[in-house]
Amino acid sequence: MEQIKEKVQACYDAIKKAEEELERLRKLCKHPETEYVNYMWAPGHIQPHTKVCSICGEVIIEEEDLGWQSISMGLGGDQYEK
Repeated sequence: MEQIKEKVQACYDAIKKAEEELERLRKLCKHPETEYVNYMWAPGHIQPHTKVCSICGEVIIEEEDLGWQSISMGLGGDQYEK
């Protein structure tokens, strides 16, 4: 049983290390290549035609893109308040 716990902990450590490396990559990436994809940020929450960096996978938010997505992504949606 102890071996299983050690393997599970090693997997958690590897995931944490990979997430930290991805975060560093995203901070350094200039997003030279992008593509538009159907992005699922949570199960059942799909954003069609979302701009994503082809190198690091970060979602690229541009002001002209802030329509209905701003509400679904929690980015405000002030343009809907009247």
